[in-house]
Amino acid sequence: MSHSIIRHRGLRLPARFYRKLESILAKNPGIQTGGITLNFRDENYSAEHGGYHPVEIRLDKEGDKWILCYVTDFAYAGLAAELEKDIDVCFISELFYSRLTGMMPLGRVKPFVRTFIENFIAYCDMGVYKLELSTD
Repeated sequence: MSHSIIRHRGLRLPARFYRKLESILAKNPGIQTGGITLNFRDENYSAEHGGYHPVEIRLDKEGDKWILCYVTDFAYAGLAAELEKDIDVCFISELFYSRLTGMMPLGRVKPFVRTFIENFIAYCDMGVYKLELSTD
């Protein structure tokens, strides 16, 4: 079974990011589904004490390869300190959302998205996240 992820043509992401995702797929060979959601969580993250924001990544199966659909970062926000989308990168619609800037074309924020992904990889390498998988 292939664990290869189709690279996004409009935005060059770090190869380490794709290798990380492909490694997760390879370690879970039983995934025979149309899609998988990866949830990366810092168990100590809270509105009161901060920590590393939870990140959700969606991959959909297309033939024998995987497509990167979105990467979403969540953060506590608002008076009630509810967990909500802070950053959302949708590769399918090529749109970017930030709680601070709103929606805009992905092409306008390429350097920011690359830095965001590089930081995410660094946090993974530091071991701050617990990974949970869910399938369709």
